[in-house]
Amino acid sequence: MTLAVRLSVGFAIACALAYLATPYAIALADRLQFYDKPAGYKGHVRPTPYLGGAAVMAGLIVALTLAAGSWQKTAPLLAGVVLLCAVGTIDDRRTVSPALRVLVELALAVFIWATDLGWHLHAGAAVDLALTCVWVVGVVNAFNLFDNMDGAASTMALVVSAGAALIGIVNGDVWLAVGAACLCGACLGFLPRNISVPARIFLGDGGSMPMGFVVAVLVMVAAGTTPVAWRSLLVALLLIGIPALDTSLVIISRRRRGVSVLWGGRDHLTHRARKLLPSARAVAVVLGAIQAALSIVAVLASRGEASFVVISASLYLLVAGGAIAALDTQKLEEFVVADERADRGGRWSSKRALACLAVLGLGAGLSPFFFAYYDTSLWVPIGLGVALVCAIAVVIRPARPAVPAALSLGGLLGLGVWSLASASWAESAESAVVSGNRWLVYLALLLLMLVLVSHERRAAVLLGAAATGVAVVGVSVLARLLGGDPGTLFLGGRLNSPLGYINGEGCLFVMGLWPFLALAESRRARVAGPAAAVATLLACLALLSQSRGTALALLGSLILVVALVPGRTRRVYAMLVLAGGVALAAPDLLRVYRDAGGGAVPVGVAHSAGLAALLASVAVGVVWAALTAASRAIAARPDGPRIARAASWLLAVPVVVALAVGVASTHRIERSVSHQWHSFVRLGEPADSRAPAGAPNSRLLSGAGNRYDYWRIAWTVWQAHPVLGVGAGNYARPYFQRRATTEDVDQP
Repeated sequence: MTLAVRLSVGFAIACALAYLATPYAIALADRLQFYDKPAGYKGHVRPTPYLGGAAVMAGLIVALTLAAGSWQKTAPLLAGVVLLCAVGTIDDRRTVSPALRVLVELALAVFIWATDLGWHLHAGAAVDLALTCVWVVGVVNAFNLFDNMDGAASTMALVVSAGAALIGIVNGDVWLAVGAACLCGACLGFLPRNISVPARIFLGDGGSMPMGFVVAVLVMVAAGTTPVAWRSLLVALLLIGIPALDTSLVIISRRRRGVSVLWGGRDHLTHRARKLLPSARAVAVVLGAIQAALSIVAVLASRGEASFVVISASLYLLVAGGAIAALDTQKLEEFVVADERADRGGRWSSKRALACLAVLGLGAGLSPFFFAYYDTSLWVPIGLGVALVCAIAVVIRPARPAVPAALSLGGLLGLGVWSLASASWAESAESAVVSGNRWLVYLALLLLMLVLVSHERRAAVLLGAAATGVAVVGVSVLARLLGGDPGTLFLGGRLNSPLGYINGEGCLFVMGLWPFLALAESRRARVAGPAAAVATLLACLALLSQSRGTALALLGSLILVVALVPGRTRRVYAMLVLAGGVALAAPDLLRVYRDAGGGAVPVGVAHSAGLAALLASVAVGVVWAALTAASRAIAARPDGPRIARAASWLLAVPVVVALAVGVASTHRIERSVSHQWHSFVRLGEPADSRAPAGAPNSRLLSGAGNRYDYWRIAWTVWQAHPVLGVGAGNYARPYFQRRATTEDVDQP
């Protein structure tokens, strides 16, 4: 038989048998008094027969046996259907403990994985097995929870299986297409009596559990046809988008209220939607239509580009998070919040927030080891994870951002949307989409931090974790400097590794410097000394980058910290001690750039630089610890305040000296600026930029380089496209066409 014939036969058999078997199931339930009786939160007003699941599964089993083929795949699926139908039916009649139900589901998940119907993401057998277990248990219980209103679960299974069937047809997977069509037909045959007013029969656990099991298997197989492993997870998420949303809503809502997920209640997505829609039938149709749209997106994503998958999954996560936040504002009179549980949940929520912030901070600080996650294979899954956590955080702790935060979020959103929109006119649409996705990831990251950082303790955890990560990077660089092959750290005599981007690495060390300098302001010598030592090390490494952008960033942040942040006296003295240590190490540090001559760095020179940075750090740590202990002792004396004021006024001396030197050097500074401007616009090193051998040399005060070329071309391109631009990520082509240098860059 052709695929079309097998599809038609399987669908027709399942639909007809389920439709014909349903009246017999009603009659048998009446005879056995097997009813779902109205009680508490339940919405029906009279006892309604169970055993609808038996009718649906009968049609499905016969259709799969006759039309699906591939008995190697069909047999494990049917075994799971029969077992869960029996367990669910027993649970409808006499309650089965949740632990036993989960144990059965886990056993079936292991069985399914062993028969090659589970997840296979090429991440190792343990990961695939664990993911299969979580998936099967999650989807089975998601459909079990979703079976709370007439027609809801059956409609959802119908739509999801239709999407899986389409993926099977598109990819030529006959078993998947026919198996999904069989479930689709069985659900359709059952719906007329389940969605009638009032419903004449219910699925019960004997129907919703095996139905969820079949959906779980079909979706794993459908998503597994996606070419890239990680994208298959996103396709699967879209295929069960509405049941996943309902389960998330119930878990989050009840967690906030201190109510067990195992209890019944009218707090599901269907119940909340019922307040907005005229009937249960309308709820089933509307939610089914939304899931149908998600299934179509999943079908397109299964064969589309990575960017389409990322955009689709990201939008789903953000919209789902917003929907949960909006729906959970509805009043639920059935629940009484247990104060003790709610308080415990709040404490655990705080602990989770702190853990999340610690992970974010460490991830940022350690990012140079992973090229700042710039590669698509890294930032795409990380970005999706951030978007997911952001959606959860927004739901758990919804908050209206202040004006500065709202402007920042709006700016990132605007850049992301504009970048995505530029794909319609950009020469490289893929580059525009990738750039747009990056902006949206930054948006989700900023929103997540705004939600989580609600007080100083959380801010300290985030900054402390980031600074710790930067310190680890700094110590690793120092170890490599003193190691056997330090030359691999440098590019043209400038510190480049491990990040692989000189200016970025220099700025990273400066960003790590400030938290440790703040810690050095502690009155405890055992804290202040080591913090000052780490800050000195990071400053030395920043100098090794020979980055003018880093120097400007350090100067600007220094002015702001001194001018705006209270506690200036102690901070300025710490800066002076730190600057003294860096000045002592500077000759050896600057020799690296000079002696490299644009080529390899001599091993002895690198070792000298590493040793100088190490000794300067230790010296600054010891000196500052001693000064901290001395200042604490002085503060305890009766004349301590007077000495402190004198120390503050003493800081005016270096300021006056600096101003005097600046005034005396006006003409020299003017000549130097003119000379460096000439070098800047001529795109070359000044003729005398290389000092004689043995003399310290730095590029920090040089205007030479290729940056003028980037800006010149960018300005020309902007003049040609002043409104729309050439599209996000599309600067490379005009740059390569017009550049006057050989340097390769992608951004203006």
